[in-house]
Formats: sequence, C-alpha cells, structure tokens
Amino acid sequence: MITKIKNGKLITPGGICGCSLYFSDAAISAVTGDELPFDREIDAKSKYVSPGFIDLHSHGAAGEDYLSADPDGIRSEEHTSELQSLRTI
Repeated sequence: MITKIKNGKLITPGGICGCSLYFSDAAISAVTGDELPFDREIDAKSKYVSPGFIDLHSHGAAGEDYLSADPDGIRSEEHTSELQSLRTI
C-alpha cells in the first residue's frame, strides 16, 4: 500500500519543502511535487513532516524501569535492549 502525505512542511537534508512524501512498507519511495499513484492520502495541514527520524527514547524494557535504580533490573533491561538493538541511557 502506497501512502501519500501532502500539504506538509517536509523537512529534508536540503531544507523545508512543500512537496509530497510517498511511502510503502515503512520505506520512503518518493519526495516530489509530481502526482504519483497512491492508495491512501494523509493531509498534513501545514504541519511539519520529519521522515526518517528514529525515536531512541526508552524508560526501560522487559518489565524493568530505569527509574527503579535496581542494578539487577537495569542489567536485565540492558540485555533485552541489546537483543532488540536499542540502547539508550
């Protein structure tokens, strides 16, 4: 399924553009002002669109929370995060 995001302020490495962003299966397929085929459309209504950002924010994992300050819990969480390829402290 191809999704089109239109009418947004698209943040790109070259600056902000008013073009549309097309993506499919969580991968960007096009950033263009041209009309391409799509299955679903999202109107960003002049909001900022920042494709490609990865949220590395985490409070813990595996039922453990960093705020508990429990060394064993933090080690358990770190092991789980390594398995998920997520490391944030």
